[in-house]
Amino acid sequence: MTTVIGIANDSMGIALLAADRQGTIGQHSNPAIPMDKTLGRKLWVSRDGVYAFGHSGLRDERLLDFASKMVDGNIDVRQVVDTGKFNALREFNIDRLGYHVPDLNNLSSFLLITNFDNKPLLYSCFPFGAVERRDLTYIGSGSERAHKYFEGREVIIEAMDYLPRKENKNSRKEGMLIVGLEALRYAQGKDPYSSGLDLVVATPNGIKDHFADLQDDFSKRLDGITSQYKDPTPPSN
Repeated sequence: MTTVIGIANDSMGIALLAADRQGTIGQHSNPAIPMDKTLGRKLWVSRDGVYAFGHSGLRDERLLDFASKMVDGNIDVRQVVDTGKFNALREFNIDRLGYHVPDLNNLSSFLLITNFDNKPLLYSCFPFGAVERRDLTYIGSGSERAHKYFEGREVIIEAMDYLPRKENKNSRKEGMLIVGLEALRYAQGKDPYSSGLDLVVATPNGIKDHFADLQDDFSKRLDGITSQYKDPTPPSN
Protein backbone atom coordinates (compact mmCIF):
# COMPACT_ATOMS: atom_id res chain seq x y z
CA MET A 1 0.00 0.00 0.00
CA THR A 2 1.13 3.52 -0.76
CA THR A 3 -0.20 6.64 0.93
CA VAL A 4 1.17 10.14 0.46
CA ILE A 5 -0.63 12.96 2.29
CA GLY A 6 -0.17 16.67 1.68
CA ILE A 7 -1.36 19.48 3.97
CA ALA A 8 -0.76 23.22 3.66
CA ASN A 9 -1.91 26.37 5.44
CA ASP A 10 -1.09 29.81 4.04
CA SER A 11 -1.84 31.75 7.22
CA MET A 12 0.51 29.57 9.26
CA GLY A 13 3.19 29.44 6.58
CA ILE A 14 3.56 25.67 6.50
CA ALA A 15 3.19 22.80 4.03
CA LEU A 16 4.02 19.16 4.64
CA LEU A 17 4.19 15.76 3.00
CA ALA A 18 3.75 12.54 4.99
CA ALA A 19 4.16 9.07 3.50
CA ASP A 20 4.55 5.43 4.44
CA ARG A 21 7.90 3.76 3.78
CA GLN A 22 6.91 0.16 3.10
CA GLY A 23 7.92 -1.48 -0.15
CA THR A 24 7.93 -5.07 -1.36
CA ILE A 25 10.38 -7.09 -3.41
CA GLY A 26 9.44 -10.37 -5.03
CA GLN A 27 6.22 -12.33 -4.68
CA HIS A 28 5.02 -15.17 -2.49
CA SER A 29 3.47 -18.32 -4.00
CA ASN A 30 0.24 -16.69 -2.88
CA PRO A 31 0.30 -13.46 -4.96
CA ALA A 32 -1.53 -11.60 -2.21
CA ILE A 33 1.38 -12.05 0.19
CA PRO A 34 4.65 -10.17 -0.43
CA MET A 35 7.80 -12.27 -0.16
CA ASP A 36 10.18 -9.58 1.05
CA LYS A 37 9.38 -6.29 2.72
CA THR A 38 11.72 -3.33 2.83
CA LEU A 39 11.56 0.21 4.16
CA GLY A 40 12.16 2.72 1.38
CA ARG A 41 11.37 6.33 0.66
CA LYS A 42 8.51 7.80 -1.35
CA LEU A 43 9.52 11.39 -0.59
CA TRP A 44 12.40 13.35 -2.11
CA VAL A 45 13.87 16.80 -1.40
CA SER A 46 15.56 18.86 -4.12
CA ARG A 47 19.28 19.49 -3.79
CA ASP A 48 18.71 23.25 -3.53
CA GLY A 49 16.15 22.67 -0.77
CA VAL A 50 13.31 24.71 -2.30
CA TYR A 51 10.87 21.89 -3.07
CA ALA A 52 10.04 18.32 -2.15
CA PHE A 53 7.75 15.72 -3.67
CA GLY A 54 6.07 12.40 -2.98
CA HIS A 55 5.25 9.69 -5.51
CA SER A 56 2.43 7.24 -6.08
CA GLY A 57 2.42 4.70 -8.88
CA LEU A 58 4.75 2.20 -10.53
CA ARG A 59 8.17 2.39 -8.89
CA ASP A 60 10.96 1.17 -11.13
CA GLU A 61 14.32 2.31 -12.44
CA ARG A 62 12.70 4.70 -14.89
CA LEU A 63 10.75 6.36 -12.09
CA LEU A 64 13.87 6.67 -9.95
CA ASP A 65 15.69 8.27 -12.88
CA PHE A 66 12.83 10.76 -13.33
CA ALA A 67 12.86 11.54 -9.60
CA SER A 68 16.64 12.07 -9.74
CA LYS A 69 16.17 14.64 -12.49
CA MET A 70 13.69 16.50 -10.31
CA VAL A 71 16.03 16.34 -7.30
CA ASP A 72 18.98 17.61 -9.35
CA GLY A 73 17.00 20.53 -10.81
CA ASN A 74 17.04 19.20 -14.38
CA ILE A 75 13.28 19.80 -14.50
CA ASP A 76 12.18 23.41 -14.02
CA VAL A 77 9.78 22.93 -11.11
CA ARG A 78 9.16 26.67 -10.71
CA GLN A 79 7.93 26.85 -14.30
CA VAL A 80 5.77 23.79 -13.63
CA VAL A 81 3.90 25.48 -10.77
CA ASP A 82 3.78 28.89 -12.48
CA THR A 83 2.21 27.49 -15.64
CA GLY A 84 0.18 24.70 -14.03
CA LYS A 85 1.57 22.31 -16.64
CA PHE A 86 4.00 19.46 -15.94
CA ASN A 87 4.87 18.53 -19.52
CA ALA A 88 7.81 16.30 -18.53
CA LEU A 89 5.52 14.20 -16.31
CA ARG A 90 2.92 14.02 -19.06
CA GLU A 91 5.48 12.73 -21.59
CA PHE A 92 6.88 10.30 -19.01
CA ASN A 93 3.47 8.76 -18.33
CA ILE A 94 2.35 8.66 -21.96
CA ASP A 95 5.51 6.72 -22.77
CA ARG A 96 4.80 4.30 -19.89
CA LEU A 97 1.33 3.52 -21.26
CA GLY A 98 2.95 1.48 -24.01
CA TYR A 99 2.06 1.07 -27.67
CA HIS A 100 -0.73 -1.51 -27.49
CA VAL A 101 -3.41 -1.39 -24.80
CA PRO A 102 -2.87 1.35 -22.16
CA ASP A 103 -2.03 0.04 -18.71
CA LEU A 104 -3.13 2.65 -16.17
CA ASN A 105 -1.24 0.81 -13.43
CA ASN A 106 1.98 2.12 -14.94
CA LEU A 107 1.10 5.79 -14.37
CA SER A 108 2.83 7.99 -11.80
CA SER A 109 1.51 11.02 -9.92
CA PHE A 110 3.16 13.36 -7.44
CA LEU A 111 2.38 15.66 -4.56
CA LEU A 112 4.70 18.66 -4.48
CA ILE A 113 5.51 21.20 -1.79
CA THR A 114 7.51 24.30 -2.72
CA ASN A 115 9.16 27.13 -0.83
CA PHE A 116 9.76 29.59 -3.66
CA ASP A 117 10.06 33.16 -2.33
CA ASN A 118 9.82 31.69 1.21
CA LYS A 119 6.14 30.86 0.71
CA PRO A 120 5.29 27.20 1.42
CA LEU A 121 2.67 25.82 -1.00
CA LEU A 122 1.23 22.41 -1.88
CA TYR A 123 0.35 21.09 -5.34
CA SER A 124 -1.14 17.98 -6.93
CA CYS A 125 0.70 16.84 -10.06
CA PHE A 126 -1.62 14.66 -12.13
CA PRO A 127 -0.36 11.91 -14.47
CA PHE A 128 -1.14 13.82 -17.67
CA GLY A 129 0.46 17.07 -16.64
CA ALA A 130 -2.14 19.16 -14.81
CA VAL A 131 -0.79 20.90 -11.68
CA GLU A 132 -3.26 22.30 -9.15
CA ARG A 133 -2.70 24.03 -5.84
CA ARG A 134 -4.15 22.28 -2.77
CA ASP A 135 -4.63 22.73 0.98
CA LEU A 136 -5.26 19.04 1.65
CA THR A 137 -4.86 16.06 -0.65
CA TYR A 138 -3.71 12.44 -0.69
CA ILE A 139 -2.71 9.90 -3.32
CA GLY A 140 -2.01 6.19 -3.45
CA SER A 141 -3.88 2.99 -2.71
CA GLY A 142 -4.36 4.10 0.91
CA SER A 143 -6.04 7.37 -0.06
CA GLU A 144 -9.54 6.03 0.61
CA ARG A 145 -8.57 5.28 4.22
CA ALA A 146 -6.97 8.71 4.53
CA HIS A 147 -10.18 10.27 3.23
CA LYS A 148 -12.18 8.42 5.88
CA TYR A 149 -9.88 9.77 8.58
CA PHE A 150 -10.29 13.39 7.48
CA GLU A 151 -14.02 12.92 6.97
CA GLY A 152 -14.34 11.57 10.53
CA ARG A 153 -12.17 14.37 11.88
CA GLU A 154 -14.44 16.94 10.26
CA VAL A 155 -17.47 15.38 11.96
CA ILE A 156 -15.70 15.58 15.33
CA ILE A 157 -14.75 19.23 14.76
CA GLU A 158 -18.35 20.10 13.89
CA ALA A 159 -19.57 18.32 17.00
CA MET A 160 -17.06 20.17 19.17
CA ASP A 161 -18.53 23.49 18.01
CA TYR A 162 -21.39 22.81 20.42
CA LEU A 163 -19.03 22.45 23.40
CA PRO A 164 -17.02 25.02 25.35
CA ARG A 165 -13.58 25.49 23.87
CA LYS A 166 -10.68 23.92 25.73
CA GLU A 167 -7.13 25.12 25.35
CA ASN A 168 -5.18 22.81 23.06
CA LYS A 169 -1.76 21.82 24.41
CA ASN A 170 -0.42 21.73 20.85
CA SER A 171 0.25 24.78 18.69
CA ARG A 172 -1.51 24.98 15.34
CA LYS A 173 1.60 23.94 13.40
CA GLU A 174 2.21 21.03 15.75
CA GLY A 175 -1.40 20.03 15.30
CA MET A 176 -1.03 19.92 11.52
CA LEU A 177 1.95 17.58 11.76
CA ILE A 178 0.17 15.30 14.22
CA VAL A 179 -2.96 15.19 12.04
CA GLY A 180 -0.91 14.29 8.97
CA LEU A 181 0.86 11.43 10.74
CA GLU A 182 -2.37 10.24 12.39
CA ALA A 183 -4.04 10.09 8.99
CA LEU A 184 -1.13 8.10 7.62
CA ARG A 185 -1.22 5.66 10.52
CA TYR A 186 -4.96 5.21 10.05
CA ALA A 187 -4.46 4.53 6.34
CA GLN A 188 -1.91 1.85 7.28
CA GLY A 189 -4.21 0.33 9.90
CA LYS A 190 -5.72 -2.45 7.81
CA ASP A 191 -2.67 -3.27 5.73
CA PRO A 192 -0.28 -5.61 7.57
CA TYR A 193 2.40 -4.96 4.94
CA SER A 194 2.42 -1.18 5.33
CA SER A 195 4.61 0.45 7.95
CA GLY A 196 7.10 3.21 8.58
CA LEU A 197 6.56 6.96 8.48
CA ASP A 198 8.23 9.68 6.46
CA LEU A 199 7.80 13.45 6.79
CA VAL A 200 9.03 16.58 5.00
CA VAL A 201 7.98 20.04 6.20
CA ALA A 202 8.24 23.41 4.43
CA THR A 203 8.17 26.73 6.33
CA PRO A 204 9.38 30.18 5.26
CA ASN A 205 12.70 29.25 6.87
CA GLY A 206 13.24 26.34 4.48
CA ILE A 207 12.42 22.66 4.02
CA LYS A 208 13.24 20.11 6.71
CA ASP A 209 13.57 16.42 5.96
CA HIS A 210 12.55 14.37 9.01
CA PHE A 211 13.32 10.96 7.54
CA ALA A 212 16.06 10.26 10.07
CA ASP A 213 13.78 11.30 12.93
CA LEU A 214 10.88 8.98 12.11
CA GLN A 215 12.03 5.41 12.32
CA ASP A 216 9.92 2.60 13.77
CA ASP A 217 10.14 4.18 17.22
CA PHE A 218 8.54 7.32 15.79
CA SER A 219 6.18 7.76 18.74
CA LYS A 220 9.19 8.44 21.01
CA ARG A 221 10.55 11.02 18.60
CA LEU A 222 7.37 12.84 17.58
CA ASP A 223 7.56 15.39 20.39
CA GLY A 224 11.06 16.35 19.32
CA ILE A 225 9.86 17.02 15.79
CA THR A 226 6.60 18.83 16.54
CA SER A 227 8.29 21.05 19.15
CA GLN A 228 10.27 22.63 16.29
CA TYR A 229 7.03 24.07 14.95
CA LYS A 230 5.64 25.60 18.14
CA ASP A 231 4.00 29.01 17.71
CA PRO A 232 6.10 31.83 19.18
CA THR A 233 5.19 32.69 22.76
CA PRO A 234 3.36 36.04 22.72
CA PRO A 235 5.18 38.78 24.66
CA SER A 236 3.86 39.37 28.15
CA ASN A 237 2.32 42.75 28.95
